Amino acid sequence: MLSAHSVQQRSANLVPLFKSEYTITLVNLLKRIDKNIYPLISMVGLPDNILEGKHTYVPEAPVINLLELLYEKSGQKKFGELIWYACRNVFIPRYISHIKQACTLKEAIKAFISYMHHESTHTHIQLRSLVGKTWFIRDRKQTMEHSHHLAEQFALIFMVELVRGLTRSDWSPKDVVMKYDNRQALKEALMLKSTGFYTERSICAISFSDEEIEQKVNLKSSWDRDETKTTTPTAPVNFLHSFKDAISPYISMGKIPITQAALILNMSVRTLQRRLADEKASYSEVVAEIIYGQAISLMSDKGIPVTRISSTLGYSDVSHFSRAFKRMTGQSPRAYRKSLA
Repeated sequence: MLSAHSVQQRSANLVPLFKSEYTITLVNLLKRIDKNIYPLISMVGLPDNILEGKHTYVPEAPVINLLELLYEKSGQKKFGELIWYACRNVFIPRYISHIKQACTLKEAIKAFISYMHHESTHTHIQLRSLVGKTWFIRDRKQTMEHSHHLAEQFALIFMVELVRGLTRSDWSPKDVVMKYDNRQALKEALMLKSTGFYTERSICAISFSDEEIEQKVNLKSSWDRDETKTTTPTAPVNFLHSFKDAISPYISMGKIPITQAALILNMSVRTLQRRLADEKASYSEVVAEIIYGQAISLMSDKGIPVTRISSTLGYSDVSHFSRAFKRMTGQSPRAYRKSLA
């Protein structure tokens, strides 16, 4: 299990990522408001094929853009209701399915924290005893350019609904600590009545009494995890790994210039080049490696024409792809497919 220090140190060096499966849920929420979804997907900077669910992660920056667009189109009250719905019916059941042997709420939250630190690249969460109470704390180690309040609202709705999913559906925290004053939005979304709010803090957190944190949890049988399912991929451990995960969904729809990649990742071209150079890599080399892996994967399916593979990977002419593939593998596409037989 990673220590708090190692999680924080690792997160400072990674591209912030978000699970694609959860991004798809947010896109589907937006579809409730606007059926013409594909221009909106492009507008926020998500890969055009996001709904196909082929990738584990996407960069976080476009997901924040997505939250912002959802907020603009739905309004404060409806936005909170949509996020609440997604947390209660999609996100929380999936996370609780990974909690197996917890008896108390404290044990269950600790198991959740361990799982989150296993898959997340940038968010640090913890349980701490302070001022006579136990606090469930979310501390973000990388800043965002905009929509901080929406991300914090999302996090707090998630945290409260996690506890409700483990205990009872009408549970409410005694105290909520947060940076931005979103108390009205949270009250409406979570139907809170007697919760105290404390704003302008550096973190967001909810409190538990000793009795609450030691209560027995209710792991619903419908949330038991199927042992035959594949295990969740481990989150990236360095910048290069996280960069590949972040950019792969976009390259699968065709090669993109470094200027576009930098924009997607919310950093300057110079910063991106420097970060890659620190790990003895260049943008062109990384892109070539990703394209190689995707080309091999596509070529292994003989039902996909080479012309389709060529255009999918961003080549203007199939002959250009054939020459590039031969440089990568030492074989022409036709010879490579014959060798598979």
